[in-house]
Amino acid sequence: MKAEIMKVKGGARAIATMTFDDGLVKTANTLNELCERYGCRASLMMCTYKLNDGSAELWRGIFDKGYLNPESHSRYHKYLTPSHPENLTEEIMKEEIEDSLSDLKKYLPRYDSLTFGIPYSSYAPEAYELLYRNYYAARGGICVLYNESARGKVQSLDPKSGNRDGDWYNPYGIRMMPEKSQVYPMITPDAIIEHLDRCVEREGWFLSVAHGTVEGENLDITVSDLARIMERMQYHAEHCDLWVATYTDAVKYIRERQNTALALSAREDGADITLTMADKTEDGLPLPASVFNIPLTVRLELPLGVRGAEWTQGGEKHTVPARLENGVAYAYLDIVPDGTSVTVSIVK
Repeated sequence: MKAEIMKVKGGARAIATMTFDDGLVKTANTLNELCERYGCRASLMMCTYKLNDGSAELWRGIFDKGYLNPESHSRYHKYLTPSHPENLTEEIMKEEIEDSLSDLKKYLPRYDSLTFGIPYSSYAPEAYELLYRNYYAARGGICVLYNESARGKVQSLDPKSGNRDGDWYNPYGIRMMPEKSQVYPMITPDAIIEHLDRCVEREGWFLSVAHGTVEGENLDITVSDLARIMERMQYHAEHCDLWVATYTDAVKYIRERQNTALALSAREDGADITLTMADKTEDGLPLPASVFNIPLTVRLELPLGVRGAEWTQGGEKHTVPARLENGVAYAYLDIVPDGTSVTVSIVK
């Protein structure tokens, strides 16, 4: 009997993460409607001064619908690039990088925010260490549709130990901005869908950047075009090929998988499985169990002819059917890596 932790939740082939910048209220409401319709989730990269102006309750209502997760897009959206040295003071960088995260924790305490969406898609080396101490991931801005060799630069806060297989899960970034065709002539809705399909085929991480979906909010992509793309995501998800996740959930899964050991003890009627997550990542970032608690999907080989498997964790009982793949039966088990031994029983 063999077991392995899958690269993507549910055993899917690929991940899709949609991000929308700045914190735009009408766009957020539209995204909630579309995500509910197509079974998707997305991340809002917030300029957090918008939480300080008395509208925090409005934003809590938006996020509490359960389809969107807040991430930091800095506090005031200042350039943190070498071309703007006036912003590279310790005070301003702290305000934009560190204090924006404090805003999210203060005004939206129910949500984990692990990612920094870099304003203007670039940042200076001076900002790196502060980013690194506060976030587990940073979204860059390279558009792979133009330059496929730049895939590794989309996720631009890699572990200091360097890239290993599955570190940032083969990222395929794209700017979803067909309405700005003069700026991005290659980015049409059809091209975005083809890019998504290519990402699924190549087992990658589709990472999109956009701003508004309605007139008056920095319109990048219309509701009808975005609906087409989400419909395609839904198609792939229903075929167990795609996990449509927020940035934070994707980062949780990837970081947990990187730093979790699997122990398997087979029995005649099943197996005992223990997933033990390290206290820190290889690059030294803490992995508190209160945050990194998303279940990892374990594929367990089963004897042929059985119906499935069942297990209990945290007082909750789970049952899954057997899946036949290339003549081998498997059960896909979602297990939290909390170090407890999980008893899995075969269902005959």
